Amino acid sequence: MELRACYDEEAKKKIEDDKALAWLLLVDGYATLQYIYCAEKNKFKDLDIKPDCVAFTQQDLFLLENQLSYCLLKWLMNWNGNESTLEGRIKSYIDKQAILTLLED
Repeated sequence: MELRACYDEEAKKKIEDDKALAWLLLVDGYATLQYIYCAEKNKFKDLDIKPDCVAFTQQDLFLLENQLSYCLLKWLMNWNGNESTLEGRIKSYIDKQAILTLLED
């Protein structure tokens, strides 16, 4: 599996089966894209997502050990057929988080 090369050896030992890893990356990748879409469209309330869950997920997305490879996200966006829109949302989301971080300092 090509995506295995994106992760360190220690992390890869935890999931040796390519099928299990593919499923995990698929679910995590789409959850990440859905979260960013909701954040950019201010849809958390519409989906009945509690504010504390939003905050925890936001923190979790930026933890190094939880980050997904960008090639996975690009593949999922392409597969979805909405790559340019989703790519723009990711960039906008990251830019907003960077500005908020600067304002906090």
